[in-house]
Amino acid sequence: AMEIIYGSYIDRNPNALIFIRDPTCISRLACQDDFVDKNHKEDLTILKEKIRQHFPSNQVMDYTLDIDDDTLDEKKLKGIAEFCSSILTFFKQRISEQYPDPQSAVVNAQSIMFTERRLHTQFIDIRSSAVYGRGKLQRKVMSYIGSAENHVMTLYKHCYKKNATKISTVVLSMPVIQKKISMFLATKQHEVFIMHGDAGAGKSSLLASCCRLSSQLFPGLRTFYHFVGAGGGSTDLVRLLRRLFMELAPDIPIPNTEEELVRATPQMLKRSGQEGGLVIFIDALNQLDIDAIESNLAWLPIPLPVGVRCVLSMITGTKIHKMITVRAPATISVEVGALDYDACAEIVNGYLGLRNRSISSAHEKRLLAKRGSKNPLWLVTACEELRIYRCIAATDDKIVSFSDSLLGLLQQVLKRIEEEHGKDLVMAALCFLECSRHGLLETELLVLLAEPRNYIFTQSETYEPTSVVSKVAETTSNSVEELQKQLHNDAKFAVQDELKNTSPSTASKVDTSMTSDRGQEVNLNNGIQKQLVTASWSPLYQSLQPFLRPCGEPGEGRLDFFHRAVSKAVRLRYLTRKKSFGENNGKATALSHSFSGHDGSTEKDEDRYTFWHGKLADHFEACRDNQRKAEELPYHLEKILSISRLLQMLANWDTFNAIYAPTLYHEDNKGLYEILYYGRQAGGFNVVAEMLEAQIQIWEVSGEIPKEEIAHRAMVIGKFLQKAGKEVHATSLLSERISDKSIANTVVWADMCVILARAIVTIECGKASGRRASAFRRSQQLQEGALSVYQAQIPLPWRAICNSIIQVMQCELEVDYDASTQFIARIEQKIKEVKNLALQHNAKDILASVHTTIATLASVQQQSYYRFDDEYMYFFQLYNENQMLGQKYMEQSCTHTTNMSYSSIFFNLGMNYHSVNDITRAEAYYRQSVITAESISSSDHPWSKYHRQILSALLNRLDGRGMEATEIANGGIVHPPNADHLAAGS
Repeated sequence: AMEIIYGSYIDRNPNALIFIRDPTCISRLACQDDFVDKNHKEDLTILKEKIRQHFPSNQVMDYTLDIDDDTLDEKKLKGIAEFCSSILTFFKQRISEQYPDPQSAVVNAQSIMFTERRLHTQFIDIRSSAVYGRGKLQRKVMSYIGSAENHVMTLYKHCYKKNATKISTVVLSMPVIQKKISMFLATKQHEVFIMHGDAGAGKSSLLASCCRLSSQLFPGLRTFYHFVGAGGGSTDLVRLLRRLFMELAPDIPIPNTEEELVRATPQMLKRSGQEGGLVIFIDALNQLDIDAIESNLAWLPIPLPVGVRCVLSMITGTKIHKMITVRAPATISVEVGALDYDACAEIVNGYLGLRNRSISSAHEKRLLAKRGSKNPLWLVTACEELRIYRCIAATDDKIVSFSDSLLGLLQQVLKRIEEEHGKDLVMAALCFLECSRHGLLETELLVLLAEPRNYIFTQSETYEPTSVVSKVAETTSNSVEELQKQLHNDAKFAVQDELKNTSPSTASKVDTSMTSDRGQEVNLNNGIQKQLVTASWSPLYQSLQPFLRPCGEPGEGRLDFFHRAVSKAVRLRYLTRKKSFGENNGKATALSHSFSGHDGSTEKDEDRYTFWHGKLADHFEACRDNQRKAEELPYHLEKILSISRLLQMLANWDTFNAIYAPTLYHEDNKGLYEILYYGRQAGGFNVVAEMLEAQIQIWEVSGEIPKEEIAHRAMVIGKFLQKAGKEVHATSLLSERISDKSIANTVVWADMCVILARAIVTIECGKASGRRASAFRRSQQLQEGALSVYQAQIPLPWRAICNSIIQVMQCELEVDYDASTQFIARIEQKIKEVKNLALQHNAKDILASVHTTIATLASVQQQSYYRFDDEYMYFFQLYNENQMLGQKYMEQSCTHTTNMSYSSIFFNLGMNYHSVNDITRAEAYYRQSVITAESISSSDHPWSKYHRQILSALLNRLDGRGMEATEIANGGIVHPPNADHLAAGS
């Protein structure tokens, strides 16, 4: 029975298959006594009944066997074939669900969606199994869910399934039902329901129990649920929104970008709510990635659409809690507070009882008298500690010693685990998990822990990061030239290794020369690596298991902390030091790991963080799984400021492409912006640009890579260079390659044309004077060529088409404007077509480009009139209005943090005010354009330089501002403008 309890029952293991034998088949056996446990017959009956109630029907099967009397030599069982077939079928199905065939056309998005939903369902099963003292809150949620339209939808669906022609007709003729239908048709909207409380208050378990209750009480409702921590990527807003689309609107194409998802979700919910009976549960909203905050919750319509209910949980006082409270003051809000005494007692008895342990009533009273016992997480942690103590005296002393604070108790637990398994090993395992970016595979953690001398931290053994990133400036100094030369050589070796089907870089070769009494050799990724032996890992994992959760796909084995309070306790104990004032000018000197709380006397220990990030960087640098390498390596190299290694990583195509490549949840732009970020952290884009160009030359000379693949790589690298402000490099890279007939009129060729066209325009627009009309015409021709390819694709890439049409119009307005009625009418017609497409797809970034194009048309029309004439001022106002509309739509689309066109809006407004001698506003907008451009890209971007140059020229003409103008021209700090001046301009 214990194997069943611990192997499957406690966590309702979905991989468990339990067979219950038909008792009648025993009566047909000669040796019945060998198969019947007469002493525990009643216990077995209860166990079987509990199993049937606890597990889904597909995991509990009855079987019967009989003796084949026809056999002469030996007795054989009849029915064994069916028994074996059932086992084989079940496990084949479970394996196919966990590891779907990537070649199957049916799998992909839907398969992953089902897998993720199952993870969240399992989370509900586990966390809702023991919820005590929350009946009042549960009733409030059920009352909120069970509104009139949800009642009628549930009843109607139930009747329709039973007997659509008879029962539903009778029921729907009843006055009370007609009244409910009338209420449903009244299009009543509801507010969001928020559950908030302190960390560890039991919000997740409460929300999980509400999910289960709603499915029991309202079986006709459509329910969507998402729990942060239930699976890998559960903190990712994009994955959450894509799941919403896949489950609630499978017939609607899922938007490609994060911005489009955020914008399209309210409309999708409105459509889904028209059917009524839709309930959405989202747990731990405050733990979603920063994207959720930056989106200003624009994906969540407030009030909710008709027919939709939404229940959210979050920690009180967090940024997301304040945001939603301000945005929706009428929100239904309940606090998940302290538990009452009876509920606490139920938790103690339930938790310990499930683990075959109990404590005396005196011990229970003493435990529940502790101040921390009102917090469910504190209480569960305390019960887990008491579970391992059998001696009454030891239990009494243990209860007395428990800290009243949650963090204090968690640190006491960590201290106990250190004493059992060794402080260094425990600290290393927990610090590796805490410093990892997305959790660690169990195999990765075992490799990291195999060699004690590789992870034992001493104050003298710290990583020596490069002092300051800015020291490796984009100059022609000898050090940078040497670095470039070395990195070019590394890139060359990496390509040669790739062509030989060996490791992609010299860093990927695994060192297998070291041995350890604690390590064992295993074959991973076709290379031998040492792992921590099972004898050391199993007991450690057993102790840590209550605080860990698998955060990857089923069976993947990726580990992370199950609650953020555990993460905080680890940081306080192992990654912090006491502040020491009075010596060393107030710098911290003394390390401490014995405190039980965080009272402001401690601070982050940078040396320790650097040490653990450095060890993780070493590990992932040798990793042959490019996806895991791309997820973790650049993050750790950036943390330790290892510029040369970060640059070398970016020079390796396998890693570069793994970061860039779009996934089911993210389009290519997200990976591209991540590469831009790491390129900037590595000291600038010049070195990266030259290395990537060298890579392409090596690929071409080798002759081993197909031209189509080289063209694709050149396109990706060209896009990176163009976004990085290295238009000259991008132009040099792509100019010759677009004439390659082997890729002519392909989508890759069209993408190259678009990138090259934009690079040419950016170079020309960065010139203060002497812009060439031929360059704009060349850009226009490239865009038109790409447009012809895009328009032949099925389905139509509407976004690419819109952008190309806008770029063509901008070029025409730059060089071909003739003020004729026909010309203006043609431009206005194109603008109308693009605007309709943007409105159809609710594409705010395209609408922003539409309005900036209207502003450009107004600007060229303005030049036909004398300054300050009525017509001139009309177009002046029209220009400003559309630039500001462009600014508004771009900010709504969330692309303003990555799109250099956003900085151009401020610059163009400055130019417009400058044209009417409004110097105050012109200066304010020029300043904002410089700050915005440099924050999006870098000070080396052509537009950043041009905007800075114009601001400097303006200041230089003002009395007493010459010194400031010179400082800005030489790269000095540009201070933010007065907000009132920007507001006045608006």
